[in-house]
Amino acid sequence: MTRIIRIFRATLLLLIALFCCNQLTASALSSLQASQPHVGVYLDSDSGRFWTRDKVEGSADIPFSLQSYFYGNLDPINNLDSSGYETIAGLAEAQADSETVAKSAFIVRAADVVSKLRNVTCKATDYGVDAYLIVNWHHPIDKVLGGNADQVMAPLSDEIHVEYHRLANYLIRATGFLKSTRGGPGNGTDQVLDYLANNPGAQKAAIEASKRAAKIVDRICGTKIYDKIEINLQEGNYTKF
Repeated sequence: MTRIIRIFRATLLLLIALFCCNQLTASALSSLQASQPHVGVYLDSDSGRFWTRDKVEGSADIPFSLQSYFYGNLDPINNLDSSGYETIAGLAEAQADSETVAKSAFIVRAADVVSKLRNVTCKATDYGVDAYLIVNWHHPIDKVLGGNADQVMAPLSDEIHVEYHRLANYLIRATGFLKSTRGGPGNGTDQVLDYLANNPGAQKAAIEASKRAAKIVDRICGTKIYDKIEINLQEGNYTKF
């Protein structure tokens, strides 16, 4: 039985190595990590073992995601996680379904924003000391998602404010939300609010995605966006659709 388990494990790792992961030698690992920090899953092709752990803490709703070394939520046949940030389920279906492919593309863009936050925007910022960087009072529940003007606000630096909105937009779009929260033709505030009014469940999904973005930014940059979102939700400082 032990031999069968070893053979199965070796076969599984080989499949992952061939189709899912970034195969590296030891000498190439550090340089690639420096040049492509958003890539999160590395495989030592000589030993068949992973070099690095998953960079995302996981979700209590998906227990397998809480284990930092499980690849693709322990289902490498049906799932892909080449970025280390998000498991893309049903790869075969995704290739045939343009909508799913589009959602996956937004996840990749979100991963790039996370990389920029970690390695550039918030890398050298002591948020508690550099208070002079606070130049924006952020509406925790975006006004285009129904947030009221008189919310409990979150102080953010200009740079963090911009990157948070980019990240939140990508994660919202990855839920299947068909409007951009960052404006542009066909994406004005009234048009997005109309979309929410005509698509039950869209607002809830968008706010949950915003909370996810807030958690990521808070963890990297030391902000308190998530707490402010929760306070405003509890106080009803938004229009429900």
